[in-house]
Amino acid sequence: MLRFGRNPAATVYDSIGSDFFLALDDGWLNLGLWEGDGSDPSEAVTAVRRLVTRMAHDLPTGGDVLDVGNGLAAQDPVIADVSSARSLTALNITLSQLRGGRERLAAAGANAVNGDASRMPFAPGSFDGVISVEAAFHFPSRARFFAEANDLVLLVIDPKRVHDEIRYEPADGDLFPHLYGCLPIAAVVEVRELLAERVRTVENI
Repeated sequence: MLRFGRNPAATVYDSIGSDFFLALDDGWLNLGLWEGDGSDPSEAVTAVRRLVTRMAHDLPTGGDVLDVGNGLAAQDPVIADVSSARSLTALNITLSQLRGGRERLAAAGANAVNGDASRMPFAPGSFDGVISVEAAFHFPSRARFFAEANDLVLLVIDPKRVHDEIRYEPADGDLFPHLYGCLPIAAVVEVRELLAERVRTVENI
């Protein structure tokens, strides 16, 4: 039996280790992202890279990028390559994952920081872009994460213009819209200043 303590995500991933038998590929712990009927295991390996690539294309080119919840760092070389990041910083609450991903972090030219997504150890304005892939469900509070991630904006989207799946999942006592895929620019109908109190409920998003 696991005793989760103050950092449940760290406890879980410490127990899984860096060589998890269900991993889709070396260093990839994202599960269930493949397209089709799921009968082709090779598609799963392609799908995780495709998702990271899609998301990284929205980062500013040649900027200072923060990857929050980077797992075993398999995604960081992809992020660095797609965004041509001037600098890449990987924030992870699980120290054993940062250690397990040392070679991938080095390949990406990334700096590793052991820290909490809801209490980030960075000065305001430190980054030009923030990316977080399949990690937000581990954050103690998504509202605190958004408040911590400075220089973010609130995007109002038209769900009818989004081609990938949107799931409404529980978070902070409410339902949170989680987009499994790419957000097309055409789906953004309004851009607002981000206020922490506006990210707590579905109605405010």
